Amino acid sequence: MFSKLSTRAKACALFGAAVTGAVLGVCAFAVVGHAAAPRAAAVLQSSYERAHAQSAPAAPAAAPSPPAMAPSPAAVATTGFPSSDINCLAAAVYYEARGEVADGQAAVAQVVLNRARHPAFPKSVCGVVYQGKHSGACQFSFVCNGAMDRPREPGAWTRARRVAVRAMGGYVIAAVGKDTSFHAIRVRGPRSSGALTRIGGQVFYAPHA
Repeated sequence: MFSKLSTRAKACALFGAAVTGAVLGVCAFAVVGHAAAPRAAAVLQSSYERAHAQSAPAAPAAAPSPPAMAPSPAAVATTGFPSSDINCLAAAVYYEARGEVADGQAAVAQVVLNRARHPAFPKSVCGVVYQGKHSGACQFSFVCNGAMDRPREPGAWTRARRVAVRAMGGYVIAAVGKDTSFHAIRVRGPRSSGALTRIGGQVFYAPHA
């Protein structure tokens, strides 16, 4: 077919990839006449389709979906609190009250924070929890008795961190108020300046100054 086309028709075929099928038909009609136009247009259209198929860019491969990431057990909550403060408060909750009811654990956290606000105690959470460590007169027995050297129970530690984060966020138990001391019910504690509040297996109070 191409041998019977004029030079102008061949040029149209060569440039077929750059024009639409409708224009190809017009080109063929103009070059070879009305009678041959349909056959010429078909040839030019075929040339266009082959060139288009060869030059069309391949569809980009879909980006792989990122793998689902399980949250770290330590990432209990997103907070603005220093992780050291959360860990120190969680340690007090874990070692002093991990077997207690939820309110009992929250009450221990509240006592620690009350101490950090009281002039008679260190001014930081970690300072309160580890007070007396270097002198051997620990305020909390777990700091000096080697309990921290043993492996922690992951589930109980996670719960203790949740309690710590909530307490640092402002959660309080009204009955505990500003109490700065607590002990197990079976242990006789010092006289208090107010009522004793029993929660679970512990009592909370404010000792005499």
